[in-house]
Amino acid sequence: MKRWLSNGIQWYKGQTWNDLLTDTICTMLGHLNMNLTHSSHGGVQSQEVFVVGLQGPYLHICRGFFPRDRIARVYQHGYSDEEEFGLEFTRGYNLYLKEDWLEATRALSRLLRYLLSGKAMVAAVYRRE
Repeated sequence: MKRWLSNGIQWYKGQTWNDLLTDTICTMLGHLNMNLTHSSHGGVQSQEVFVVGLQGPYLHICRGFFPRDRIARVYQHGYSDEEEFGLEFTRGYNLYLKEDWLEATRALSRLLRYLLSGKAMVAAVYRRE
């Protein structure tokens, strides 16, 4: 049985790490595509994408950084099977443990502060409608 969380991450009982990575990168690429921004110089901008996910009782935060040259190349020529994207994960915080719960809330609050700081390269935060 699959469940959808409010952040769009799909999780289900028995999910493997490979499934989690696949879901994470698909979510990141979808958000990257939806929020692709062009700079005033006519090209695309480098982007960061963050995903907060759950696997069982474990919460993790994942960051993907997509440099503008790679975005432009993939956008113009398509994605190659040899293309690699680096993902950075926090450790898994076990939400059943008080210490991990507290660390997870600190990590989430740091992420929120970063997103609102003006230094984050996340187009969705600054989109004006």
